Parts: sequence; C-alpha cells; structure tokens
Amino acid sequence: MDALVRKLEEKLRANPGNRTLLNALSHLSAIEHDSARSGPTYDLVTNDFDALQKEGLWGSVPEEIALLEGINAPLTPQESGTTTPSSSLRTGAVLEGESQTRLPGVVAHPTPSAPRLPLPSDSPTALPLELVDSLNQGYFLHVLATDPAQVLPPGKSLLSVLSRPHSHINHTSTLHDRVEDLVHRAFWDEALESLSNPIPSIQLSRIKRLYDDLYIGLSALLPPGHPVLVTLSSPLSPTSSPLRSASTHLREVLLSLRERCAPTRDSYIDSLMQKLEDQANSDLASVVVDVIRLTLKLAEEMKDDLSQFVLGTMGEKQLHAVISSQAAELEKEQVLHLWAPEQVHSLWARWLSDLQLSVESAHLSVHEKFIRRLTQALSTNRAVRSPLSATPHERTSQLNSLPPPLFFEMPTLFLIQNYLQALVIAASLRSLVRLPPSSSLSISTTKDESAVSERSFMERIWSLLKAEIEEEPDTDGAKLLNLADEVVRARRLYGSHGDASADAEDESRLRAAVDRTVQWNDPVFVLLRKRLVEAVCDRLLEPPADTPRNSSGPTRLQTGRDRERGGQMRLAVGNEPFLFVHDEKSQEKSLSIKGFEDPVLIEAVLDLIGKLRKSVQWTETVWVDLFEGRDFVPSH
Repeated sequence: MDALVRKLEEKLRANPGNRTLLNALSHLSAIEHDSARSGPTYDLVTNDFDALQKEGLWGSVPEEIALLEGINAPLTPQESGTTTPSSSLRTGAVLEGESQTRLPGVVAHPTPSAPRLPLPSDSPTALPLELVDSLNQGYFLHVLATDPAQVLPPGKSLLSVLSRPHSHINHTSTLHDRVEDLVHRAFWDEALESLSNPIPSIQLSRIKRLYDDLYIGLSALLPPGHPVLVTLSSPLSPTSSPLRSASTHLREVLLSLRERCAPTRDSYIDSLMQKLEDQANSDLASVVVDVIRLTLKLAEEMKDDLSQFVLGTMGEKQLHAVISSQAAELEKEQVLHLWAPEQVHSLWARWLSDLQLSVESAHLSVHEKFIRRLTQALSTNRAVRSPLSATPHERTSQLNSLPPPLFFEMPTLFLIQNYLQALVIAASLRSLVRLPPSSSLSISTTKDESAVSERSFMERIWSLLKAEIEEEPDTDGAKLLNLADEVVRARRLYGSHGDASADAEDESRLRAAVDRTVQWNDPVFVLLRKRLVEAVCDRLLEPPADTPRNSSGPTRLQTGRDRERGGQMRLAVGNEPFLFVHDEKSQEKSLSIKGFEDPVLIEAVLDLIGKLRKSVQWTETVWVDLFEGRDFVPSH
C-alpha cells in the first residue's frame, strides 16, 4: 500500500492538479477502513485505476501492475517509521498512523456547529476528505487553546469539551449484580428512614455521612479546594432545618457539576435541580436522598466520560495548559505533514524577506521582523490568504499569502485585517461629521437630539461595522449600508456652525464625501491607515504591560520532546507552566493616535492590539524553532 501511494504521489508531482490521481489517493487512504474487498471503497479505487489506464497514467510497466494487484492482499497499518516523500503539498500524508492517530484522545470530537478551517476553494491541489476532517479537528483544538469563548457554551468549563458521553452496554444480569442492588437498596432505605426522623441531630448526623460519600465521589471531578468540596468536608452547622440546608448545598453541587459535564448531561442535571425546586415539605427527606443517590450515580458516569480521571481535578488554568500543549503539538505536526520541513523554512524566509523598510533590516531580530512583516500584510488592500492558495511559482507578496506557520492563524488574522479596515473607515467618517465634544452639547429637547453625541454617533457607526464583519465577512471590505445615513443625520443636527438644517444639495455632497472617504485610495483613508498601522506595530514591539522589560520571550518549547531529557515526551501541567501564557485579563496601556482619539475607537484599537498580540505569542510559542534559527524538534 505504501509503495502504491508513493508511486501515485510521484505521478501527481509530474501531473499537478490531475483529478483522477487526487481521487485515487483519497480513496486509497480510506480503503483500510473498508472490511470487504468488494465494498464501495474498493470499487471506487478500481474505477480510479481504470480511468488512469485510459489516460495513460498507469499500467505501462509491470511494476505498476504488480502494485495494483497488491490491493487484494490483506492490508496492514502503516509502520511508524515510514516517511512521506517531500512535495509542495503532501496530500498522501493522511494515512493511518500519522496525523489522525496523533489527535489528542482527551478532547471530544468537534460538533457540527464548531468552527471549521476555511480551506480555499481555489487551491491548486485538492485535499482528501480525510485530511480535511483531520485539519478541522486540529483547528477546533487551536481555537479551544487561543479563543475558548468561541466554542464553549455559556457557563461551561473547559472540562466539558474533554468529556464524552459514556455509551452504556446492556449486560446480562448476574447474581453479583442482583446482590449489589439489594445492598444498595437497603443502604438508601436506611438513609431515608434516618432523614425522615424529625429530630434535627439525627438528621445532621446522617446528612454528614452522606456528604462524606459525596466528597469521595466528587473528588475526582473537582479541583482541590473547590468550594463544594470545602462545604462537604466541613462540620455541619447546627440548624433547626437540616434538610433545607442540605437542599441548598445540593444545588451548589449540581451547579458545579453542570459546569464540568459533557453538554449532553445538562438536561439530566436540570431535572435534578427541578426536583429540589418542586419539593413539598412532606417529601423533603425523600427528595434529598433521591438527589444524593442520583448525583453519586452521575459522578460515576462523569468519571467514565473523562478519558483521564486526573483532568477532573484540574483547575481552568491547568486544563488550558493541557489543551494548549496538545494544540501546539498537533498544529505543528499537521503543518509539517502538508509541507516538508525544508519548505516551511524556505517559505518562512521568503515571506520575511518581503519586508518593506526604509532602513537596513539586517540588525532586526526575527521577532521584530515577524511583527513588522505581519502588520505590513494586514495593512494591504489584498486580503490575507491561506498558504494553500498559492502555487510554488506565485510570489507570496503578490497574493498576500501567509507562510505555513500561520496556517491555523489565518482565519483570526483575516478577521483582524477586517477590524483594522473598519477602524480606518470609522475614523474617516468621524472626520466628516466634526461633532463638538460631548461636554459642550446643549441640553436637547427632542429624543433624536439627546440621543446623538460624539460617543453615541461613534458607537452606532462602530456597531454597524462590527456587525458586518462578524456576520458576513467580505474580502472586498465592509459594506457601507446605513453609514451615510448616520453621517448625514449627525451632520444635520450638529453642523459646523450649529445650523441644524441641511438642504438636498448639501446632503448629496456629504453622501458623495462618505463614498469617497472610505475608499482605500482616498488620501484621508491612506493617511489614517498609515498612522494606525505604525502605532499598532510599535505597540506590539513593546512588551505587554505586565511583562518585565528584560523578558526576551521563550527560551525553549515546552511541548513535544525535551532535548535535555533525551527526547522523553512530557506535558506541562501542575506546577510546570505551559509556555503560552497570554493573559486575557491583562489590559493594554492606553494609546493615543491622531484621528483615533474618540473613546470608542481607542477601546477598539486596544482590543485589536490584544488579539494581534495573542496571535504573535501563539506563533512564537508553537514555532519557536523558526525564531531561534534551528531545525524542527520532532513531536514523536
């Protein structure tokens, strides 16, 4: 099988873009999963090679005929030591034993609604479906590490995506099972009898023992020191209504489990909480016992959901470290399956060499070159593109194609590029209105006038632009729907001389000015964009607000292999921090840019810088080899 794939890849390099060759490679990668020799996958492969023979691409030599006959032999998994030949795009690298087997087992498969990697439809080489699925899984993990809010449901912990619902298997009832059921029934009957006793001290004593059982059952799901574990392990306070207190504590237990369970268990936990809400005074003891029993059962099932019990005891920071470590390793591995290591180095160096500077760049560090080249790419009129879009003969700078290390960051950078353009448009429109400062606005008597101020005008403009970006990204720039209306409305109320009237001719001139000002070649647009890009670049070259000046960035990559430990795999968890430490709560220092002084624009600029800084930090973490000028460290 391996020899057959290598032969097809050799022919694909000689006949790039040949659809029949691509189909044959794609179907061969799936044939190992087809147990029947005469199954649909095998039939597709047979048809592919028939078509290749008609095209004169197969069967001309005895070696090719022998390779094709080898498909009828029992298929064996690819050996781990097998290498894939270098090529511009290694479509054959999706075989069993490569990127698919390296997908971290603790992360659940992305749901259909999860973000997908926007692969270019005009790629010179189509990708096999199996490879596309593998890349989407890698992208899901990438988003989970860099922007978890994009994929996590509201109120959910990172642990919820590390869980899979347990599939129960119906076992034939055995004598042991029946005896166990009898013992459990007797245990819960005794608990109900004790809690039904009206004496509070008896109730408290039995509740405490049940809390001890809950503590043991939940210790593998909650991190040490969690408030719920503290409550369950602490002495119970004397009270005249122990069952009421227990009901309150059980709500807290269920809420904590809901944060960390797989989404499919949400409705079950909600039903338990509803039991506590609908309780009647006469049934309170029965409800408490029933909820504790079902919660213990749920805890066991949640442990079964987790592929590694230790994950349940981690806090959010530790979980994020695990996910980030796996995302970095998988991302690097998948890129190196698409491009050979020497090609990654070559494309990266070529991309950096397109840096346009008025001064000599030889003295610049790779870190500084990267930031300057990245902001240069984001400031052009061409949308950033996936590195799969360009053929080896096309210049990267002409297409604004990103290098392979930015393959998984491309969707984020495309969004940032649209935000940057929207900021320039907003600042350009602000220059047309010339609103007086908010403090100098007179108290208005009408609703429309009181609603318009410098800040409210910019908030409305920025909301329109953001909605256009986030809902329908457009490579040709954000549509200008309603923007001219907002400018005319504000100008009519607050003209340069305080005149609130505007005739049709003035309005026509103003609308024409709006259309002209937001064009990429308009002098005002060009000037504002230049100021913004230079300010953003200079800020990114500074360390974050909470980073010491002498911090020089990563010294070694803490994913994959550790050279000092003889290549032993290790995972940065516990007290060993993962290298990617971007702090979502850290705030950028205020930045003053001429033309962007409005508070709404200042806030948006700082948000854009934060997104771009995170992207830079992630790239420098995953591809530390490139920034240190050394060969890639293998991940396995």
